[in-house]
Amino acid sequence: MPGSAEGPSGRARAPRYGRHMHHLRSAAVSLLVLAACVHEVDRSTQGDGAAVFLGEGDGLNDQLSRGDDDGFLRTPLVPVPAHISRVGVRFDAVGPVAVEVRVSADEGASFSDWQPTTLTFSEPPANNAYADVADAIDAAGAPASHVQLRFMAPVESALSFLAVDAFDLEAQRDDGATDNSAAQALAADGIAVPRAQWGARSRNCNSSHSPERLTIHHTETPNADQLSTSARLRQIQNYHIDVRGWCDIGYHFLVGKDGNVYAGRAEDERGAHAAGNNTDNVGIAFVGTYHGGAPSAPMLSAAARIMAALADEWGIALSRSSVKSHRELGDTDCPGNALQGRLDALIAEARAGVPQSPPSTPPPSTPPPSTPPPSTPPTYGDPWAGLSQGSAQIPRAGLSNPTLENTLGLSTEPYGSTTSIDGQQWVQGRVSWFGGPDDGGVSSTETGSVTNERLRDLNDPVGAPASTIASRPEDFYFVAMRWNFSATSRTTWRELRLLVKNPANGHAVVVRPVDWGPNTSTRRIVDVSPQTIADLGADTDDTVLVAFAAPGTPLGLVTTSSTPPVDPPVDPPVDPPTDPPTTPPGSHVIPVGATWQWQLSGTLETDVDVDVFDLDLFDVSSSTIAALKAQGKTVVCYFSAGTWESWRPDEAELPASTRGTSLDPPFSDELWLDTRSSAVREVMRARLDLAAQKGCDAVEPDNVDGYTNQPGFPLTAATQLDFNRFLASEAHARGLGVGLKNDTDQLAELVGHFDWALNEGCVANDECGVYTDTFIAAGKAVLHAEYAAASQLASVCAVTRPLQLSTIVKDVMLGAERWACP
Repeated sequence: MPGSAEGPSGRARAPRYGRHMHHLRSAAVSLLVLAACVHEVDRSTQGDGAAVFLGEGDGLNDQLSRGDDDGFLRTPLVPVPAHISRVGVRFDAVGPVAVEVRVSADEGASFSDWQPTTLTFSEPPANNAYADVADAIDAAGAPASHVQLRFMAPVESALSFLAVDAFDLEAQRDDGATDNSAAQALAADGIAVPRAQWGARSRNCNSSHSPERLTIHHTETPNADQLSTSARLRQIQNYHIDVRGWCDIGYHFLVGKDGNVYAGRAEDERGAHAAGNNTDNVGIAFVGTYHGGAPSAPMLSAAARIMAALADEWGIALSRSSVKSHRELGDTDCPGNALQGRLDALIAEARAGVPQSPPSTPPPSTPPPSTPPPSTPPTYGDPWAGLSQGSAQIPRAGLSNPTLENTLGLSTEPYGSTTSIDGQQWVQGRVSWFGGPDDGGVSSTETGSVTNERLRDLNDPVGAPASTIASRPEDFYFVAMRWNFSATSRTTWRELRLLVKNPANGHAVVVRPVDWGPNTSTRRIVDVSPQTIADLGADTDDTVLVAFAAPGTPLGLVTTSSTPPVDPPVDPPVDPPTDPPTTPPGSHVIPVGATWQWQLSGTLETDVDVDVFDLDLFDVSSSTIAALKAQGKTVVCYFSAGTWESWRPDEAELPASTRGTSLDPPFSDELWLDTRSSAVREVMRARLDLAAQKGCDAVEPDNVDGYTNQPGFPLTAATQLDFNRFLASEAHARGLGVGLKNDTDQLAELVGHFDWALNEGCVANDECGVYTDTFIAAGKAVLHAEYAAASQLASVCAVTRPLQLSTIVKDVMLGAERWACP
């Protein structure tokens, strides 16, 4: 089957980072018909629009067909939302290209006449155009169900990008406004490229707001972009103004592929980027399309910098409560699976960049007369810092509280006594838990008056793994007391830290304040998060002690080492057997010296004269496998057993609690898995079932050395051996052979469980010889791929040929091209 059109979209291997290898998805961009990242004004009645057609490069031209009646190239017939009145078009083309549009109200049984589009912007090769189709729809007597475009010029080699939107113009038109000369404050600070520098048109907006949250988008523009970022931004702005009818570009900031941040609307002007959610919401868009590959590391770092600057400027507490992706606010795929999977790590990086004020010592006059100076801190590292901090004070009996008087008519705090323990002053009182998805005391949408956080969104999930808590501790460690809001500015509020201590066992936890307060009728002084209660070892109505900690003190349990507790293994590893079993009879042992081809991207080529084909499990078809086996080939099916990949069809079956830290850039959209988890193992069983159903001879489970990295879970050599043996046992139970991928530190323990080995880059990593006394001695092939240029083949083969490795030299994309040792 030479030149099969079947094209694996799995991920190829790339150079080693640390002790394991990573994937890289195919660079080929195919046509996408999807819910797009559209950008609309803040009207609660309007829904998100959608880019009904999006294509780039060869993937685009493959989808265009020539009309039988006129010979012009056409798009497929594309479904559109109900009640559209305008079709908008963005495209890149070399030379002039006229575009016409027609609509159908009966799924293509009949059409309106072709009508020309109006070109509103052209800065070659980028163009914007639109056609108003309301009259054609009225004539049809029914809403449009589909739209089709044709190109009135030869465009086979000229058209490289096309995006089509269909929407109701009146429902999405921005409010009319007068000129507004508001400055982009952060751009003026040199954090973002000013509008004038990228050639923006003057703004015409006057709807102001006060930023309290952020939303992440992508622009759905070409990834292989011929234009400079400034030119692409000019196209986007003109499209938003002239086609969408908005007063300005919809976003507040845009992150370019050059690693710079560009100023859009002023952050104190309401944007047009998330329907029904634009007020107090800053839109940050990554230039490009991220349904496949993730943004580059420089882009992610640039986004983190602007997020940190916004947090500092406007007092936004960066968390998953205040930072959302567009898809979490509306019916859209934006910002693409790859960028969506990077969101938690992006927030963590941004949070690390928020400036922190140095700890301050309260002026001598501010503490109450009864407060003595602190004694020598306890040996366990207690960050106690007193009962007062600047104008803020721990609420306690008799303390004046104007906010309390205004809301409840109580001029002073009614409870919470002060006590001295080991020379330190504390406020003591009864404790209760609050917050999280199980707290029915507040509605799911109720927010605090200062931080604007939703209480039910915090401490979610209850009982989260330690890695999740460590990645966003502000969501798990918090306290509510009846604060005097008038005495604490937003900046002060953001920096405050409280120390809560259980005198019964000495456990102490650092928390941040949130702006709710306990009901006075409960007679409990302090409400803390479920995670705090658990770490304190306390229960409702237990007595706790409260004091300030120094501003910026790390949140969480106070320990001698300041190391957060780790979770116990979900599935305890079994003791390794003394004598590893031999490979079970009937399994597919690949013999030493076997020839092979490894292809995970590009158009599949099956006319390669080799013994073994290694192909992506999810992308290769059963018919292709059967045809190869009919030729006497062994078919190995690849899947990742140790990482979560957002683009896989079964990704939702892997719970969030099993997903750990991101892999190193540029593979940050992949997350390590807790391979001790029974849920992870159940998904791997299902993948092995799929391999057996498709007819694969063997499987190649990838990323099976997570313990040598920093996965976010306490994986060990023992847990890795247990998981790898599990994979081998389950594969053999289904009649599948199984290969050991890398994990060179455990070859001796695993050679009896696996049928062959696969190694990446052993020449570069000087580890080829470790296979001699293990797999080679057992008569099992070592399939070896070295990522190098063709010109290096001879030098690579000089190392591996004497060791009897089956070596091929490949490009990191793992396309069809290969060079094998003679």
